[in-house]
Amino acid sequence: MLRFSKATQIALHAVHELALCPGERLSTQELATRLSMTPHHLAKVLQQLSRAGVIQSNRGPGGGHSLARHPKNVTLMDVIEVIERRRSEGSEAWPAESEDRAGAALGAVFQELDEQLAFTLRSISFKTLLAMGKAQTS
Repeated sequence: MLRFSKATQIALHAVHELALCPGERLSTQELATRLSMTPHHLAKVLQQLSRAGVIQSNRGPGGGHSLARHPKNVTLMDVIEVIERRRSEGSEAWPAESEDRAGAALGAVFQELDEQLAFTLRSISFKTLLAMGKAQTS
């Protein structure tokens, strides 16, 4: 039921890949190759992440992309909010002002679900995600 945009999915994968290589700078081309995607679309997403301070991006020789903070200090929500912010402004899971009781009750349920999801996404760091990945491959 929960669906994120393709750009958000790319952003989450890119930040995960950067978290796997702390202290390294990866070029857009190298990241695109590792993630099996086109550098053009990835570059747009990386630019948004850089502007938001999630990653650091440097141009030129020796340039590339790296996490701006330690993976334990970057959460799933940090990344999702960068990309989904424009989509979520003014949009709600259910209309805020429903005129009937069923609509009001459903609105309250969906509001609670949104809050629980946001709490969960804020509680999962990329360090945690990396540990989960290692546990699943062991």
